[in-house]
Amino acid sequence: MSSPDSSVLQIATDAEPSYILYCAGRGTLARTVAPLPDNPLSASRAYDFVICSNGQRAWDLLRDTDFDAVVIEEDLDELSGLDLLSLMHGAEIDKPVVFIGHTPSGELAEAAVNLGAAALLFYRDEEALAPLLAKQLARVLSQRDLEVRNRELVEALVKSNAKLESEVEARTSDLTEALERLRSIDRLKGELITLVGHELRTPLSSILGYAELLDMSAELPEAERVQIARGILGAGERLSRFAEDCMELSQWYSDQHPFNMGPCQIDEVVVASVDRIRVVARERGVRVEIDGLEPAGVRGDGEVLTDAVTRLLDNATKFSDPNQVVTVRGSTTDRYLIEIIDRGTGFEPGVMESAFTSVDPDRSPVDRRQGAGLGLALVRLAVEAHRGTISLHSEGPGLGTVVRLSFPVRPPSNAVVRSSGAARATVL
Repeated sequence: MSSPDSSVLQIATDAEPSYILYCAGRGTLARTVAPLPDNPLSASRAYDFVICSNGQRAWDLLRDTDFDAVVIEEDLDELSGLDLLSLMHGAEIDKPVVFIGHTPSGELAEAAVNLGAAALLFYRDEEALAPLLAKQLARVLSQRDLEVRNRELVEALVKSNAKLESEVEARTSDLTEALERLRSIDRLKGELITLVGHELRTPLSSILGYAELLDMSAELPEAERVQIARGILGAGERLSRFAEDCMELSQWYSDQHPFNMGPCQIDEVVVASVDRIRVVARERGVRVEIDGLEPAGVRGDGEVLTDAVTRLLDNATKFSDPNQVVTVRGSTTDRYLIEIIDRGTGFEPGVMESAFTSVDPDRSPVDRRQGAGLGLALVRLAVEAHRGTISLHSEGPGLGTVVRLSFPVRPPSNAVVRSSGAARATVL
C-alpha cells in the first residue's frame, strides 16, 4: 500500500507484526524510528508502520484497511489530528489510538480522551519520542489483545452453555423454569464481561493520560493542573459509581437486596427524588418541574423507590440540552402512574424493547454518552420488586423521551387524606 503521501516502514523481528497507521504531522517517525537492532520499538513487539502525513488520506486508509492501532499527531495536513479522531469516533472505528501533542495542554488532553484516545503523549524532544511511543503502543495493544481474548471467552462460554442446555433439554422437561433462569444469568455474565471492559477503559485511559501529562509537564500553569486534577477526580468517581452498581446488581440477582417494605407515600418519593437531582440538574442548566402530583399510598421501600426515580431523572437531565425542561407528573386511577418527560435526544422507537433488559451499552438506546449501562437494569429490577411496570417511549431521535412507571395503589386505612386537587411544583 503506497501513495505520494504515505510510505511503509517495517521493523523486522521474528514475531508476527502489528499493523499500525502512523499519522505523522512532521514526519517524526521517519526521522526517529529506524529498523536498527537496538531500536526500543523492537524490544517486545514487531511493528509494520504505514506513515501518512495527510489527514484526509489517513481517513481514507482507515475506512479501507484493518489496522491494529493508530498513532495520530496533532498537526496533520487537510484534517487536524483532533478532526481525524472525531471522524473515527463518529464512524465507530474502534481501534486503539495513541494521540501525540506537541505542547502539553489539559484542554487538548481532555478533548482527545473524550473522542476515544486510549493513550496520550506530549513531547518537545523528538529523540525522546521512540521510547515513549514504544511504551504506549505496547500498553494499548496489550489491552486490545485482552479485549479480543475476553470476546473469545464469551463466545466459548455461549457455545459451551448451548451444548449443555441441549443435553439438559433432551433428558428432562421438569427443569424448564430453572433452565430459563440459567440462561438469563449466562446472558448477564456475557454482557457484564463486555460492559466491564467498556466502563473501565475510558476512565482508566483518562486517569493514565492525565497522570502522564503531569509527570512529563512539571511546569504546567496552575489553572491547567486544576483542570487535570478535576478530570482525574471525575474519572475516579465514575469508577466508584460503577463498582457500587455492580454490587447492587449482584444483590438483586442473588436475592440478597435489603428491603424495608411498608406503607409509602409515592408522591413523597417523587418530591424526594427531585430534591436529590436538584444540584446536578442546575449544573447541567436543566430545569425539573413537577406538574400535577396527586397523593397516594403504595406498599414498598421508600428509599429503593426514591433511588429508582432519581436514576431516571438523572438520565432525563443528562440527555437534555441546557435551558430545556424535564417534567414529572403523578396521577391515580386503578394504579399510580408516574411520567417523566424530557425534550432531549430521544431514540428510534424500534430499540426501546431492549432498554431495560440489557446491561450492554452497545444494545441500550439510553446512557451511551456516559456508558452507565447498569442504571436502567437496576431501575427495572426495583420497579418489578414492587409489582410495578416501566415503559419507555420516544417518537424518534431529537424528539425527547417519556418514561412511565405504574404501581398498585395501597387502599387507604388511617392515612391522612389530602385534598384531591393538590399539586406541587418544583422548579430548578
